[in-house]
Amino acid sequence: MQPTLPSRREFLKQGSGVIIGALVFSSGPIALLAPSKVWALELSSLDEATGKSLLKFARHLYPHDTMEDAVYAMVVKARSTGSSPPDPPSKVPPATGARTSTTAPRRCMSSTILVPRSVFHAVGMYDSELPIEDYDFYLRLVLDFDVLFLDGPALAKYRVHDEKTTDWELGTGQIQTAEKHLALLDERGDIPDARVARRNFHLMIAQSSRVLGDRRRARAAALRALSLGEPRGLRLAR
Repeated sequence: MQPTLPSRREFLKQGSGVIIGALVFSSGPIALLAPSKVWALELSSLDEATGKSLLKFARHLYPHDTMEDAVYAMVVKARSTGSSPPDPPSKVPPATGARTSTTAPRRCMSSTILVPRSVFHAVGMYDSELPIEDYDFYLRLVLDFDVLFLDGPALAKYRVHDEKTTDWELGTGQIQTAEKHLALLDERGDIPDARVARRNFHLMIAQSSRVLGDRRRARAAALRALSLGEPRGLRLAR
């Protein structure tokens, strides 16, 4: 006995959202097996806009010119249902080096990023010894890889709660991260705008040390930042 399929109206009422698409390659292996050129993916815990953003991001991370969106939709399905996603296509984007990003403003949230496994192999894992290990990871990542920011609604909202990172943990973590990357600047000679990056790290140490009440350390770091052309160092050195 053949199962009864829901009508299109009934299908669209189910779940939190639906992604609908059409097969592009009429002679591809998927088109030969699919009963229709139109496909739809029910999202059990995501809305349509979020699902489409994840699909777009998956295609960017693992680009295949002849791969149907229906295949990338499986990544979205795995995220929506909470199951483990299938192995991604073998092709990964090369390291294209948006290296000036170490000196440009960036806003990333750990709960809303997708990182190919190859990136971790190249730059290493999160440093669990640091109080704010995600910031250190992002700094290492942008030295060798591009970062794509998706247009669309926010995937997560930042909230204030009793168990959030304390000011002491945040300040200490920023100081330790800055010191780690100042040492990295000494080791590597291929980092663009190294002087600006060094200035910014000293400024970070000065600001964080002042918040933590260590005025001596703040003054020393502020004078280093000032010597590298940062005028705000003069105020922090007082």
